[in-house]
Amino acid sequence: MSPKPVDIHVDPETKPRVPMIVAFPGEEVIFASHNGDSTFFFPEGNQIFEESESVVFLVESGNSVSRQIKTGVIDDSDNKETVARRGALFVEYAVHCTQGDETYFAEGNSAPKIIIPRFP
Repeated sequence: MSPKPVDIHVDPETKPRVPMIVAFPGEEVIFASHNGDSTFFFPEGNQIFEESESVVFLVESGNSVSRQIKTGVIDDSDNKETVARRGALFVEYAVHCTQGDETYFAEGNSAPKIIIPRFP
């Protein structure tokens, strides 16, 4: 499977909406930042990503960071009842963007989510 790209184009004037991510367990997600730095905050990041020991990670302008969804993320979830009912794990996240001395949260109208379906 090809990696899921999450491109953040930092622009304090337009404050673009952050994309929703759909990724299955074991898939790779690439977070990229353009025109400024992006700090990603996943409340359960250290529980859903293989490479994360923290719930926050920084992507500097012009760079990208790769994270892999844990293969057992749904089986190990505390939300087993919700996952069973919906067939997926929904995790909200936030992105804090910085360009020069301008900063803002790039969530748009609602908090973006990563959706981890139970089955491919």
